[in-house]
Amino acid sequence: MIAYQIKCLVPKLILCHFIAVGAPIPVEKVVHASQEQVDALHFQYVERLKQMFYENRDKFGVPASTELNIY
Repeated sequence: MIAYQIKCLVPKLILCHFIAVGAPIPVEKVVHASQEQVDALHFQYVERLKQMFYENRDKFGVPASTELNIY
């Protein structure tokens, strides 16, 4: 008999009872977007998420020392 130890990163289920909606990001339709265009839009999206997080964390009881990490 062989024993295996498996370590998994499983997200913890947390029920959220709040919603924060940010400003829309204008996007032009591009049939064949280049990687640079995708990267630029992704960067803008991540920056807006961070901005929304830091502007609203106090409203939802998130400690001011909490940082948002996006990988």
